[in-house]
Amino acid sequence: MSMQSAAARSTTSRRASGIAWLLAVAYLALPAMRAVLVLLDSRTLPDAPSAADIPALEPQGVIGLVSFLGLAAGFLALVCTTADAGASAARASLPSRWMRFGTSAGVIGAAGLALVAVQARIQFSWMSANLALATDDPSAQAAALWTLNLASATGLAVFALGLAAWTTCLALDGSLVSRGWGTAAAAAACLFAVAAAGLVLPAGQYLCVPLFVCLALALRRAGRNTALASEPASDARRRSAESLPRAVATPRSTAQLGESTAP
Repeated sequence: MSMQSAAARSTTSRRASGIAWLLAVAYLALPAMRAVLVLLDSRTLPDAPSAADIPALEPQGVIGLVSFLGLAAGFLALVCTTADAGASAARASLPSRWMRFGTSAGVIGAAGLALVAVQARIQFSWMSANLALATDDPSAQAAALWTLNLASATGLAVFALGLAAWTTCLALDGSLVSRGWGTAAAAAACLFAVAAAGLVLPAGQYLCVPLFVCLALALRRAGRNTALASEPASDARRRSAESLPRAVATPRSTAQLGESTAP
């Protein structure tokens, strides 16, 4: 790998690490946002909303749209940045099959988050209100609203499966993340996918915090190691020489030796 490509890969890996840190903070703030809304007004998030509650809940749909679109954009940026770093690592040859498959799975996962954003807006909008008001039967209205609620879980399931496949491929490829950090992140992503399959999504999303923290640390270390490996040989020798202990006594010159031996 040339010095230019190594420097580009180091910069890209550090940029991907920063995006992973932002995603970890965002997933940590997501349940906190819901808690703040409940503290402000417990009626804004009822456990079982009725058709009459939909107009009052419309701001929650807007918040869900903006939040999940932001998460989708951040995750897509992380996938594209890691793909760029992998391409710079394998500039002389094609990227590995794990990197190609993982990038495709990550893009599909980001599309799943975008679908969640759209479904969150539809769930609390005039469309859901009209669907629920199509009948005066309260049980039919509740069934219609719960159908929309379950439909919103499909996008999260797509994201969870895409995230698990992308993280596992990063760990198997091994060119960007170490086996240890990659395995930890892949394990958290697979647990999140299992939670999504079992519709335990609110609690399962907490797994995204340690997942993105592991990825951030791994990508940061990869960027630092690449920067050290791309240093010129003269700089490496200088660092090695500076790390050696200095000599206790300096050798004396020939004139000083002659003066000391003179009668």
